[in-house]
Amino acid sequence: MQDSLSIDIKMLYSKCSLCNEVKIWIRQLVKILLVDDEKKLADLVVSILKREGYSSIDVAEDCRGAEDNIIRNSYHLILLDVMLPDGNGFELYEKLCQLGYLSEIPVIFFYLQEMKIQQG
Repeated sequence: MQDSLSIDIKMLYSKCSLCNEVKIWIRQLVKILLVDDEKKLADLVVSILKREGYSSIDVAEDCRGAEDNIIRNSYHLILLDVMLPDGNGFELYEKLCQLGYLSEIPVIFFYLQEMKIQQG
């Protein structure tokens, strides 16, 4: 489901001659959902997004929380961790697509894996 704000934002961003004030204003209107169970990482991403001017950011820690947020709210972007405590981000994406909730929303998947260094 696409709202008029999504259409307006896409149209405005497509204009190369936008001034910085308009870009800042648009960022303030964009609603983002971050789905990640690692609190430190989620806090870091939220901090970076806010520093860049995005002020409407929701955070969910698991698939259930993400699904609840997506059903209740309208987002312009979803940042979705692949490995969550109660499921898989890809499977959640497929489920919500089949239900029609993600047909117009860009989703960026991410996966962080701890690296272990072996000393020899």
